Amino acid sequence: MSKFIVPVVALVMGAIGGAATTLVMDRVLAVDPAAQARAGEDMVRDVLIREPELVVDSIRRWQADQKSAEAEAQNTAIADNHDQLVSDGRDPVVGPADAPVTVVQFFDYRCPYCRRAMVTVDQLISKRDDIRVVYKEFPILGPDSLIAARAALAVQAIAPALYPEIHQALMTAQGNLTEDRVLALVGDRGADAAAIKDRMQSPEIEAHLRETMALAQSLGIGGTPAFVIGDTLLPGAVELDALEQAVDNAKG
Repeated sequence: MSKFIVPVVALVMGAIGGAATTLVMDRVLAVDPAAQARAGEDMVRDVLIREPELVVDSIRRWQADQKSAEAEAQNTAIADNHDQLVSDGRDPVVGPADAPVTVVQFFDYRCPYCRRAMVTVDQLISKRDDIRVVYKEFPILGPDSLIAARAALAVQAIAPALYPEIHQALMTAQGNLTEDRVLALVGDRGADAAAIKDRMQSPEIEAHLRETMALAQSLGIGGTPAFVIGDTLLPGAVELDALEQAVDNAKG
């Protein structure tokens, strides 16, 4: 039986039910393998001709069930990882500590969509005093991304007041982000480049990045940017109004 026919048989059988299902099973479970294939294919072909909407409806119900199950699993993952999402003391944070809503952003310095999202997030911060933003360094686009993320986390560890400016500089930098270039960029903005270079290779930063990668995987995040606000995951460079709506929903 073809790879296409097998799942369609299952959907059609579920939709038909009752005696018709028993009849189909009797045919499909025939001893002759060739007869099994012909029986299933003949049955599906017959249903598609007579009642194509039956198959379409079954597929739609299956897709809706899958989407609902995925959403439920995602909500559970967000709840299970709440503390790591919003309260990891190693992460850079902008905004009041007692803000009622936390906006968590996963990003990569080499991601063009993250650059666009940075402008949107800055607008959100300037408009609202009821949020704090947690920056999750998520370098998934190659060696330059990893170098930049290591440097940014080293700045956060050594000179956190400089993080916002250096974050913006790294995000808007054109061309390759080699270690020499990143360290020059960091030094130009007042950080101790030698100390940053040393800290970039520390086991603490390695562990932080590894744990962030695992967190993103547990949430089903495979690209950047991605936002978690309350119990909602928003993938992609969403517009300002969508972020504000998610903030309002999280406030309840």
